[in-house]
Amino acid sequence: AVQLIEKTEPHIDKKTGKTSFKCKLTKNQYLRQMLQVAQNQVTYKYLLADNWYASAENMQAVLDLEHDFIFALESSR
Repeated sequence: AVQLIEKTEPHIDKKTGKTSFKCKLTKNQYLRQMLQVAQNQVTYKYLLADNWYASAENMQAVLDLEHDFIFALESSR
């Protein structure tokens, strides 16, 4: 899946006072949304993802969908 990120939420940096924009959802929330869509459209057994997505919440989401996962992990974990 591909998701274009729209940064529409204004965010003011407390130190500099500058305004930047952020996305409504985090990359991990997007991943979990894509997993829900894939559940109904694609047959798969394993989810393969890099360390950006290796959170306990994402791992649990994959297990809740009755799949397995392979995530790269930082050496500090």
